[in-house]
Amino acid sequence: TYLELKNIKKTFNSDLFAKKTEVLKGLSCKFLEGTTTAIIGHNGAGKTTTIRVLLDMIKPDKGEILIKGRKLTQSDRLGIGYMPEVHRLTGALTPKETLSIHLRFFKKIAKKDRFALISKTLEKVGLLGHENKLLRNLSKGQQRRLAYGLATIHQPKLLILDEPFSGLDPLAYGNMEKWIQEEKDRGATIIMSSHQIPSIVKTCDQFHILKDGKIDYTSLSDDGTNHNISQDLGFTLNISGVDKKTVDGFVESNTIPSPLAWHNIDFQHTLSYPDYQQAMLALKVMVNEGIVVSSFSENTQISENLILSLLQKDNK
Repeated sequence: TYLELKNIKKTFNSDLFAKKTEVLKGLSCKFLEGTTTAIIGHNGAGKTTTIRVLLDMIKPDKGEILIKGRKLTQSDRLGIGYMPEVHRLTGALTPKETLSIHLRFFKKIAKKDRFALISKTLEKVGLLGHENKLLRNLSKGQQRRLAYGLATIHQPKLLILDEPFSGLDPLAYGNMEKWIQEEKDRGATIIMSSHQIPSIVKTCDQFHILKDGKIDYTSLSDDGTNHNISQDLGFTLNISGVDKKTVDGFVESNTIPSPLAWHNIDFQHTLSYPDYQQAMLALKVMVNEGIVVSSFSENTQISENLILSLLQKDNK
């Protein structure tokens, strides 16, 4: 385990006359060294507050943050790279100036080497030829790519990416996936908060799902190894051509077992069950009712349907 959050609690009281808002309610989770971990959850689940606590932007009311088993220090934070969802860059500076200032804060290197590293970073994120433009004149996508350059130019040990795919065109989107993999190959520990589930599946080794300020599900075991997902949601049944009311009727009448997780969009449904017998009973009913079954599989790895099911498991 590289990084661990233990029993983090945070309550906000922004208005004297408003009720206090408890955002983090004893959050505990682990992040393995040299891997990419996604933090997933609906809006208001506590993802942004968790990141801000890690970066020391806000202080937790209770709990501790450990790095390799010891308390995280200010010196450790110099080894963190951060790409926020909304990056308020100074419009009167250029990409070259912005990277130079940033690099001086985080890494002490010779002037010659600094300029070489800046040029290399600008080339990587596709901003060579734009290095002397004012930031206010860059497109949103160009500013997002610069934000990634700022987060990684000092080769951080811990890289935190908040919605890194936001505002990117298809080419830059694919490059971002490649860049994240390159950082992991370099040995960085990466934490990524994103709503882009296909990219989570493609780039992440494990994930934590937050709900109401706590971990609702994690793909990591207590010992820090990858969890056997099939123990919780062993089998997934995908059906189509039937409305939710009909599936509700099967569950309420006990015609099929109640799924542990259920994701549906219009007339397509993903039902997840913890064991083969329950899943097979549901499968037989669907076949007998003439409902289209598009797939029936065991959950052995992270998939889009699995994550969607887990996110919606309490919204059946």
